[in-house]
Amino acid sequence: MRIAPGCWLRIENIVKEMEQLARLGIDFTTRWFGGHLTYQIETTQDGCVLHHRETLRPPNRGPGGALLPWLPAVIAPPLRRHVAERLDDIRAYVESGA
Repeated sequence: MRIAPGCWLRIENIVKEMEQLARLGIDFTTRWFGGHLTYQIETTQDGCVLHHRETLRPPNRGPGGALLPWLPAVIAPPLRRHVAERLDDIRAYVESGA
């Protein structure tokens, strides 16, 4: 994920839960933090709604493992853009009928 010009963040993902056509849960880790991401599909009368929930947690690396106080403010804007792009990609895929 690109967080600033010339600055990239490598994210490793592991699928931890999956319920076909209803739920996908992924644990992710980076050098600086980790977290859990869940996509939940809710069926509605007119189609469906995709819920995206994401939690961040500091790495377990002893006293130096906590997030730096300024890091969330730096990560939040590119993370929001990345999430919006991901949701747009999912919508395009679903609407394409693939």
